[in-house]
Amino acid sequence: MAGPGGGRVRFSRLFTPMAATVFLAVLGALPGCGTPEGPPPDARTTAATRPTGDRPLSEVDPCRLLTEGQRRELGVDQPPRPDHDATLDAPGCVFAAEAAELQVDVVAVGAVVPTDLHARQRPDRRTREITVAGVPAREARPTTDGSPSGAGSCEVSVRVAEGQFLRVAVGQRSGPARSQDALCAKGVLVSEAVLTTLRERR
Repeated sequence: MAGPGGGRVRFSRLFTPMAATVFLAVLGALPGCGTPEGPPPDARTTAATRPTGDRPLSEVDPCRLLTEGQRRELGVDQPPRPDHDATLDAPGCVFAAEAAELQVDVVAVGAVVPTDLHARQRPDRRTREITVAGVPAREARPTTDGSPSGAGSCEVSVRVAEGQFLRVAVGQRSGPARSQDALCAKGVLVSEAVLTTLRERR
């Protein structure tokens, strides 16, 4: 970018914290913008309406986001296993359904900063905006849908507060290939159950 007198201005100097906040707000308002692993569109929630209430998502244990009854209804037949998502640098939990040959990863992201959001851009994903239990969300599928290398996964990200979101990833572990629609539908069901738990415990 040219500055006064024809000199060049470094982009890093222009991208101040305030500018980054404005940039993300504008980016979230554009149709189709954003990233599959980043937060879905702004839910415009308040402490009274968001699923976590005043409690930050960083204080939530992901392994307690599905009750025993919910796990049974969803076909989860193994104990929850604590995990950590290195890409998002956030706590997570693995819910395995061995009989159904599926694995569900739930990650609770308590903070998103511009640099992290940029680093998580994934051109190999197709996204669409959806609603989960009345909350704006984003569904992400591999762009190689229909081929063996891209089959067997779907992600649903639900914004629960400003800069905080839940990511539910459903993956097929083995067995006959399931359709992307079926895996994404499972991701929505899990997301709905997680939101129910959050609302009851806030």
